[in-house]
Amino acid sequence: MATITVTPSKTFSSGEVVTATKLNLLGAPTVAVSAIAAADLAADSVTTVKIADANVTPAKLSQPLTLLAAQPTTSGTAATFSSIPSWAKRITMMLSGVSTTGTGNLLIQLGAGSTATTGYSSYGMSFGSSGGNGAGFDSGFGIKANANAADLYSGLMTITNVSGNTWVAHGGFGNSATSTGFFSAGGVTLSGALDRVRISTTGADTFDAGSVSVMYE
Repeated sequence: MATITVTPSKTFSSGEVVTATKLNLLGAPTVAVSAIAAADLAADSVTTVKIADANVTPAKLSQPLTLLAAQPTTSGTAATFSSIPSWAKRITMMLSGVSTTGTGNLLIQLGAGSTATTGYSSYGMSFGSSGGNGAGFDSGFGIKANANAADLYSGLMTITNVSGNTWVAHGGFGNSATSTGFFSAGGVTLSGALDRVRISTTGADTFDAGSVSVMYE
């Protein structure tokens, strides 16, 4: 059982009721709780160790918010983030000034052991002052290009677990080069537990600017 110590000196008789007035007679006393036994606490939640260390950091959480190191998208056709833990329920992919050499679409794809390139139900749209256009995608969550190699994609896509191996996604991106916006949404059921996410170009395009990073929780 926890014990309570009241300071400075004030003697309470047995059965006496402790009131705010009595505590304030000698100024602002300190009320300290000590000798808390593990048995007094829920075995699977709070422990004396957790109380002793009041600093909550991601490393101390069983399922922390983890930001992976950014990968440059200055060359090549894909950037893959693997080894995502099985307990992750939400993944965010962030694009910063990503550009390609051509006018093809971009694809954000998931994987379980290997990247899934089929089975997606996705729609992507580009829009600007002159209107917009969109397309459906079944090989990934598609970011519909604006037929302009100068496009610079910045924004994020959030991918959330529905249940089992089924995931849904939605994302929004801006293009500072041509004042265009992009929207993408969709879903997919993987063959197993998700362990990777990838962004790739399409057609003969390669990356030529920017970076991409991933956060999971």
